[in-house]
Order: sequence, then C-alpha cells, then structure tokens
Amino acid sequence: MAGQNHKQLTVAVLLSSGEQFSAFFGGALARWTYEVYRCLEARVQLQVFGYPTAPEDRYPLPHETSAVWRVCRVMERVPLLRRYEEEVWLRALLGRLRQFDVIHIHNRPQWIPLLRRLGYRGALLLHLQNDHLGHWTAAMLDDLAPQLEGVVVCSGYLRNTFALKSPALAAKTRVVFNGVDPQMFCPREEVRESKTIFFVGRFDREKGVLELVRALRGFSKSIRTRGW
Repeated sequence: MAGQNHKQLTVAVLLSSGEQFSAFFGGALARWTYEVYRCLEARVQLQVFGYPTAPEDRYPLPHETSAVWRVCRVMERVPLLRRYEEEVWLRALLGRLRQFDVIHIHNRPQWIPLLRRLGYRGALLLHLQNDHLGHWTAAMLDDLAPQLEGVVVCSGYLRNTFALKSPALAAKTRVVFNGVDPQMFCPREEVRESKTIFFVGRFDREKGVLELVRALRGFSKSIRTRGW
C-alpha cells in the first residue's frame, strides 16, 4: 500500500571467528561480504560479525566481535578444547543474533544445526566458497536440509560435491558465481605485455599451479623450437 512503512530486512553475516573484516588482514570471504553488501545498504540492515579488526583497517560496514574472542583463540590451540571453540563463539553472540531476520553464514555448515540447537528461529543461509559438504554422508546432508532456507555455492563443481547424495539439499541450492567490479578490473592496454601468462589464485595444489608451470615449460620449448 502507498505510504505504508515496510520493515527493513535485518541480516547478520557470520565470518569465521578468526577472520578480520579487512582488505589488508582479511580473506576472500571478508572481501566478498564488503563488495556485495555495500551495494545492498539501502535494502538491508546489515551487521557483520567476525574477528576484532582495527578501525583504521576495517571495511566501512557495521562490524562487531565477541567478547570471548581471546578465550576462543586459546581454545583452538588445545586439542581437547578445540571442538568447543565454535560453540563458545556462537553462544557469546546469540543474544545479538536473535535480533536478525537472516543469518548469512560463510563456509561453516556445522554452524547451522548448532544455531538451531541454541534456539535461533530466523532464516539461515549457507554460502560456500570451498568444499565443506563433500565429505558429509547422505544422512547428514538430509538432516541439514530442513534446518536452513538455502545454500549458495560459487560454482557448479561445489554443488555437485553433495547434490547427488541429497536431493533435498540440492533443491535448496543455487549457483551464484562470484562477480567482478568492472570499474576496478578492466583491460588497460598500457600495462599489457606480450608473451605473458597470468595466474590469479592461491598457491594451492588444487588450483593447478603445478600443471600451469608444466604447461608453460612445454610451451617455452615450443617457442624456442619455432624461433619465436
């Protein structure tokens, strides 16, 4: 109705308890959160929860941490206590989290049943940038499905790691590719160099760095043979 005030959707974003919300000291999840939610500030009321971050280093979005972060840092280094570190972290945040309509959880599927056991009744959205469900059994995936409203994955590959084992969870899963800011990343002729191959990513075996080096070595031999 015209003139009717609509309640703004409130969203809590949960980074892992150890990730700073910073372009300098944070990781890809912090960057994704900033780049996407800064475009949604007019549509949602946002609060990011994560590791303490100095104000001068922090992305310019609302950010909070838990008063127990020092305890959690100690717990994660002690084998017998490590398994309880995440529960302590979430319990400390629970009072604040209950105030939000949606909790957007990055890369921590195990937090879904934990939050439900702790009494959170709002919507839970799981967002995966890495394979955190491929090793789960079909029964575990089926148990997870009714506890959340949706799963977002950044590739079809990640969806396929669990989709065949749990049609129920697959039905709630959507592939949303990571985007790019064309204002920041665009072709610039003046910085292009001929005969240059770029690799963008972590130096991780799964990223194919070794295969790239091997291919480059073979390509270099071909260039020398042909006299390029």
